[in-house]
Amino acid sequence: MHATPIHGKTSDPSIGPATGSISGPDEASLSAAAYAGTLDLVIALGAPEGRREAIRRLAHHLGAEDALLFVPDPDLAVPLPAPGLPQTLPEGRRWREFVRLCIASSRATPVKERPGAILAHPDTGIASHVTALTSADGSVLALLGSVPMLPGYGEAYAPVVERLLPLLGRAIGAEHAVRAAAGHASVARDNAAQAGALTRTLDATRRTLEDALARAETERLQAEAATRMRDEFLAAAAHELKTPITSLMGFSQLMRLQIRRRRDVSLEEVDAFARTLDAQSRKLAQLVNRLLDVSRIQAGKLVLERQPTNLAALVQEVAGVVQHTSESHQIVVTVSGDSGVTAAAGDSGHVMAHVDPLRIEQVLTNLLENAVRFSPEGGTVEVTVEDETGTHDRTAATGGQPGETTRYARIAVRDWGLGIPEPRRPHIFDRYYQAHASGHYGGMGLGLFISKEIVVQHGGTLTVETPTSGGTRFVVRLPR
Repeated sequence: MHATPIHGKTSDPSIGPATGSISGPDEASLSAAAYAGTLDLVIALGAPEGRREAIRRLAHHLGAEDALLFVPDPDLAVPLPAPGLPQTLPEGRRWREFVRLCIASSRATPVKERPGAILAHPDTGIASHVTALTSADGSVLALLGSVPMLPGYGEAYAPVVERLLPLLGRAIGAEHAVRAAAGHASVARDNAAQAGALTRTLDATRRTLEDALARAETERLQAEAATRMRDEFLAAAAHELKTPITSLMGFSQLMRLQIRRRRDVSLEEVDAFARTLDAQSRKLAQLVNRLLDVSRIQAGKLVLERQPTNLAALVQEVAGVVQHTSESHQIVVTVSGDSGVTAAAGDSGHVMAHVDPLRIEQVLTNLLENAVRFSPEGGTVEVTVEDETGTHDRTAATGGQPGETTRYARIAVRDWGLGIPEPRRPHIFDRYYQAHASGHYGGMGLGLFISKEIVVQHGGTLTVETPTSGGTRFVVRLPR
């Protein structure tokens, strides 16, 4: 290790007078006190706190004005300024070249003199004379002064620094390693946090996409079902409308043909033609009215004209009309009126309610016609009308509160026909839905939909039951 002393003043009491030119080392310079002072300063340099002040005191101790310390970095394979000392130097390239030359000279011949250099001071940027003390491990102590060091002064302290500088280099190198490890750990933590955030984002995106795909699939299935129901409805509507129209056209053409042939037509024939025309016209009108009702319901324009109505009498009247359409069925009406006495067939009794009689007649007609239609083998259709007290939830249509105790009129229509297959029961009140579409029983799938809407508009309920003995029971409850 070699150095060329610098002229300068010292502020360390262990070195001698605070003023004056230092001519060179003497025996006292290598005293135990000087060694101890140098050792204390080197130890102080081992701690990052106060390192800048300690390096200046060490420089003064060695006869220089300031000093920098470079230690090798094992990862970068280059010497770096010790932490706590200036990290960004003016003329950084020239400093790096100077340090590399110091290390190269020391490895070739450790005692070879290193010519001084003039470099910018790291703090002030003022040109300074620099001489380096370099240890075998590549640690470099650069001494700075305003004038070159006196020959031999730095060499007098070189043995002391040569022993201590490698220790200091290892200590600061370990500090570099700890800082690097901390940096790597911090980077690893940041990367892990970013990876976790990215994973969560990807999971959320995946769930969003899965939900969107599920919704799209559900909407696709619903659209396909709606299209299928529309097509089935159009086919059924065309068939249902075609039947009465064909009958009307056929009977009218037959009448015209007979008149054209000047054939006498009996009153009985005219009456039969008229009945047929009337029945088919009514059927056609009923189909058209159902289509109009669907439009009114969808637009929220289904208007009810309520009035006090004897439901028992209304049921008897509708049952009589439907009974005339079938000879293979027997419709039996049982009424448990307000008096609590059960009325026999033909004696309607009294079960009063405030309803729209025409709309309730429409509901009853649909239920009884369905009971007859879906009992192809004939048989009995039972209809019961009774007073009922319960806590069924009343809707806003009647201004009631949920759970309110209310008197109801209960109308049940029971047949022993085909029944409703279990998978189809949840859909029987859907618009255009036909539980027996493949059985050629006719209908457009609107009757039950319209009936339920009418009952709900009254604040009541329309439900379906499947008795264990077979058939179907539809139950209407209307608030009284």
